[in-house]
Amino acid sequence: MTNTTIHRLKDQDIAAFDLGGGSKIKFAQYIKHPNMTAGFIRLGRGEEIRDWPYWYEEVVYVTRGTGRITVWPVPFVSSETHELKAGDLFYIGKATKVTFHGSDDSFEMLYVTTPDSGIG
Repeated sequence: MTNTTIHRLKDQDIAAFDLGGGSKIKFAQYIKHPNMTAGFIRLGRGEEIRDWPYWYEEVVYVTRGTGRITVWPVPFVSSETHELKAGDLFYIGKATKVTFHGSDDSFEMLYVTTPDSGIG
């Protein structure tokens, strides 16, 4: 017997969460363990997660829509910006600051963190 649980994203599972600093996200967190969290984030056109500090590692897969990510590695003096679209997969390392920006009404990402990000 396994302990596998299948999760299917449903609109009613999406909850608003205030990150502080003017950033609010809509997300559904399905997996939460001490060593990992996973779920979905949705941003609409013009919505942002601004200057988010990464004290954990994260893998992100864009499941829907288009957006943009700006990444500042330590010592936060320069940044690089990347346009994102459905099908893109990327890694964000510790000690990085990131801004996500939704370019259309349906920007959605699957995220997996290690260890647990402590959010939610």
